[in-house]
Amino acid sequence: MRILQEGAIRKLHKSMYDSNFHPLLQILEAEPMNSGYFTVFLSDGVDSLKCLAEDLFAKKLESGEIRVLTIGTVNVYSKAVVKGVECVVIRDFAMLVTPVAREGSPRDLESGESKLTPSLMADLEQHERMLEELPKADTFTPIRALNTFSTDWTLKAKVTKKWEMKEWNNSRGNGKLFTANLMDSLGDEIAATFFNQGADKFYEILIEKGVYTFTKGQVKLANRKFTTVQCEYQLSFDKNSEIAEVPDDGSINSQRFHIISLDQLGQIAKKNGALVDICAVVKEVGELTEFVSKRGDPLKKRTLVLADPSLHTVELTLWNEDAQNQAFDNAGTIVLLGKSLKVSEFNNVSLGIDRNVTKLIFNPEGIQEAEPILKWRDHFYDPGNPTTHLSVRCTYPRQREFRTLRSVNEEWQTCTNPAASDIFLARAHINFIKHDDTTMWYPSCFNAERCKKKVLKDGEVYRCDFCAETAEFCVFRYVVSMKICDETDGIWVSAFDEKFTEIIGITANDLKRIQDGSEEDYKERVAGCLNQRLEFVIRASLQEGGQGHRPKFAIQAVNPVDHHRLIKTLLSDLAVMMSLQASTDY
Repeated sequence: MRILQEGAIRKLHKSMYDSNFHPLLQILEAEPMNSGYFTVFLSDGVDSLKCLAEDLFAKKLESGEIRVLTIGTVNVYSKAVVKGVECVVIRDFAMLVTPVAREGSPRDLESGESKLTPSLMADLEQHERMLEELPKADTFTPIRALNTFSTDWTLKAKVTKKWEMKEWNNSRGNGKLFTANLMDSLGDEIAATFFNQGADKFYEILIEKGVYTFTKGQVKLANRKFTTVQCEYQLSFDKNSEIAEVPDDGSINSQRFHIISLDQLGQIAKKNGALVDICAVVKEVGELTEFVSKRGDPLKKRTLVLADPSLHTVELTLWNEDAQNQAFDNAGTIVLLGKSLKVSEFNNVSLGIDRNVTKLIFNPEGIQEAEPILKWRDHFYDPGNPTTHLSVRCTYPRQREFRTLRSVNEEWQTCTNPAASDIFLARAHINFIKHDDTTMWYPSCFNAERCKKKVLKDGEVYRCDFCAETAEFCVFRYVVSMKICDETDGIWVSAFDEKFTEIIGITANDLKRIQDGSEEDYKERVAGCLNQRLEFVIRASLQEGGQGHRPKFAIQAVNPVDHHRLIKTLLSDLAVMMSLQASTDY
């Protein structure tokens, strides 16, 4: 019995993208590529076509979940130009029948030898007429079908968030841009950036909650450092792009939630600033506290403890209006659904709010993604069950690993993950300090208790643009670059105001006065820091430079070497080595 959809390959090859077209096809060949993609030959029993498999489809092929001769439906696909040749990119393929014998005798469509029968052509023409009768909105490219190969696409989306216009002026030139988040009818979101003339052209046109069609843009890999949505791609538009406002027919009204369980947060917290969707029971509601920030702003704060079926808990900190939500006044156990919560390593692992994008829904009845947690709360949740606490409050510094600087260099010189970060301890001496006027300190705001921003000298006064005030004086703060070395290697580290004050023993203001009085005394004071052997707590991360990412090391704390503890550690290590040697000799 023939079950494949004859003529589907020809339609897949020649027609534009159609979100209603999910043909039933068979996989004839699948070959992995170096990029993690696969090249596959799909067949409808009459024709076969070479396609590119990526995303979910590629992962299913790699894991063996889908194999050659499997029959299934093409769920998500797109058309793209790869090396000047248009091809079909399959992003998701759902298995219907496990591997069976090859159906039919398909021929490569690109050879031109395969032909459609008149009756089959009539069936396809009828299918085309049915598609023409569908609402136009159903033929737009969904966000999930976009990839870096996509060229001819049209997106219909709602603007869920729009940011202010930003301008820049640096050594590479000047320009302007603004960004917006877009959501389609499937609830998927993607970030869009508009540059220069494109920013001027579309800034006034686009408004939040407006619905538009977007075309003639470029699909790029998302830079997670600058995006607030959970999509691996982002869009870029310029003056040649086309955007048109369309009536809001109500088809774009629900946001998708990519919920993860709490037990996954430990790994995610290592990615600085990662955003996640969480649905969990509120196990504990902290007291509402009020205080005044260093800038003099009144703040309200409340900490929640969340739990889910993984039997893990984590703390979430709410501020101001969110901390005063009426849900806390009601009796009963609360379920919280959070969109784009920020994960950090504060107190080991904790959640926070990004005021630009975070969305909180208390007791989310009627939202499909929240139903499993609502059922768990109603039938299985017990506050007395033991749980693993991810958030751990410490009154002492967390134990860190002592590293040799050679091992640090070997790890970070080859690191390519821009989100990577780590904190380690090192025992090293100060080898060199850059100490000219431009690298030793900077003039900061005269409101020293509440502002540390750099100020500019305007005639006889210093101007702080952040505070919008001027004064006849400023406060100098250290921003020192120095090299530290141990017995194995050396690294360049940054030491900011408080940390370098501990090293040199005087403030930047005092050192500046010494320099103004005597250059020799100034140099002697700086030289007195050299060859000090200290214990450093150092944060490692990657920063973007002109030639890609490079390691950045910043001092978090500095202490004198505890020789008593060091000797005890060395004696303990020596005892272990001697016992191992004795067991080997025996």
